[in-house]
Amino acid sequence: MKRLCHEPSLRNSADGRLLLRLLDLHLVAQQSAARITAAVPAHQIATVAVAAARCRQIWHEMAAEVESNRPGHDATAATKN
Repeated sequence: MKRLCHEPSLRNSADGRLLLRLLDLHLVAQQSAARITAAVPAHQIATVAVAAARCRQIWHEMAAEVESNRPGHDATAATKN
């Protein structure tokens, strides 16, 4: 994360700064996952689970898109997985 925060192309654009904030937020949340999940009221567990699953899907799709833009990436091999 430190390397990413020092990357000028990320620091100097609104979308880059947003990405850095989102990544940082998720890393902090991971460290506090037990406390965060314990705070979910019983009557909201299903709703939070659906929202979290959607977030997981969004991050998965974004990771795949980022990976597909990597130099030397073989898009045809990736679609076979």
